Amino acid sequence: MTYTIAICNQKGGVGKTTLTINLGAALADLGRRVLLVDLDPQGHLTEGVGLQACYLDAAPTLYDALTRKDPPPLASLIRERTPAGEPVAVVPASYQLMLAEQSLYLARNREHKLKDLLAPLDGRFDYVLIDCPPVLGNLTDNALNAARRVVIPI
Repeated sequence: MTYTIAICNQKGGVGKTTLTINLGAALADLGRRVLLVDLDPQGHLTEGVGLQACYLDAAPTLYDALTRKDPPPLASLIRERTPAGEPVAVVPASYQLMLAEQSLYLARNREHKLKDLLAPLDGRFDYVLIDCPPVLGNLTDNALNAARRVVIPI
């Protein structure tokens, strides 16, 4: 069973991304299989684990997976990275996620898109950690609906 945890706070600068990366590295150090999902359009988690801009220009992206009627599987977006020397997998953000709030606004079942994308990965990872954007919108709703637990750094 995969434990999905959203790291969420509507305020920026409280340490969501730092906590997500370090918690992921600590869990990986304990031998857990970890997937980090960068749901923040600012992409600081993506940068923080050392992914280069070339990954961000490649299609499809997380934006495509969340907004297309026939989305690419989330597994096709995963990149293997090793922050702090610990092996973790990452679904990188892209600048297109800024448009997701608008694109999801009228979408049917919009608050469950991420949960549906993560479902086929159940069991592949022990933990999925979602770095949320600093706003209470459609992307954060998706993270909260996909998560079993929420961590709110203050």
